[in-house]
Amino acid sequence: MKKQLLFALALSGVASFTFTACHDDDDEEGPKTYVMDYSTPKVNTTGAFDMIANKTGVSTFTLSDGLGYSDVYFFSTDGAKVKEYATQSESLTLSEAALDSIYTTYYGGFFPTWFMSGDSTEWFVPYSGTYHSGNGALLCNPGLVCRALFSKHIQADMSAALSLLLLDEIEGLYVNTTSIYELLEEGEGNAELREEIGIAELPKNSRIEFVVYGYIDSFSFNSFSSFLGALKSGATQVANGGMAGTPVVLAETDANGKTTVKVKDWTYVNLDNIDDCYLFEAYIRIVDANGKTIDTYDLNNSYLNYVLVDDITYGAKF
Repeated sequence: MKKQLLFALALSGVASFTFTACHDDDDEEGPKTYVMDYSTPKVNTTGAFDMIANKTGVSTFTLSDGLGYSDVYFFSTDGAKVKEYATQSESLTLSEAALDSIYTTYYGGFFPTWFMSGDSTEWFVPYSGTYHSGNGALLCNPGLVCRALFSKHIQADMSAALSLLLLDEIEGLYVNTTSIYELLEEGEGNAELREEIGIAELPKNSRIEFVVYGYIDSFSFNSFSSFLGALKSGATQVANGGMAGTPVVLAETDANGKTTVKVKDWTYVNLDNIDDCYLFEAYIRIVDANGKTIDTYDLNNSYLNYVLVDDITYGAKF
């Protein structure tokens, strides 16, 4: 009954709704798109999927984009602090000042950048020195437990109803490496800095890849609940039951171990082959020349396991 009511309310509001995030001009023909904006995200602190305790003991939140149509998952070492800042706003929206304070609790998943693209004091600035659009992006730190998940908004509220009604299938996103990756290439002092921050030498003939997996091919609250319940127990491994998008090679080594960074600017990741999924996971892996995962290299505890993601894009139905 609740779902039917929300859907009816959504239909009643369509006539007066303006799709402000569409990137195509209203006068032009062709497909419309909706691009997510997390510059001032909303924290979801109530509902079935907001606080998911996991075996690491950290708190899990979902952060919704500006209009509340898409969620990214954020893991924090201080859930009380996140709630304190969120409740300072009637709409539970995090200001830039709040993000600047909360980032110290960031443990994994996604989190909006709190720094300018050219900030020389930050390791996680874009390799290219600029953001793709706007004044920020999402820092992405995938883990085996603290997973970098994102989806359409799935709360039982008006935004979820509008998300399902107005958003079409996912189209893609942009990814970029951080300035950490500059240290992989030859340069004065790079070897010393790698050692200082604990970046081990990459295996010969290996690749670091960014890949997005898609899960859940038919939407229902029960299917989301079951999947997230599996995450809580640690029973679901990365890619288990998921479909892989096309990987993007971030960096690679040759037979002599020399590393070449392949992504030095914002690179589009086309997700057409998994566009019928409802839940997505960004992941970074290291593989050998045959594409087999190299388990002996601890990428998860390395600064190389951070990338920047921007402009997650869905098709727009209206």
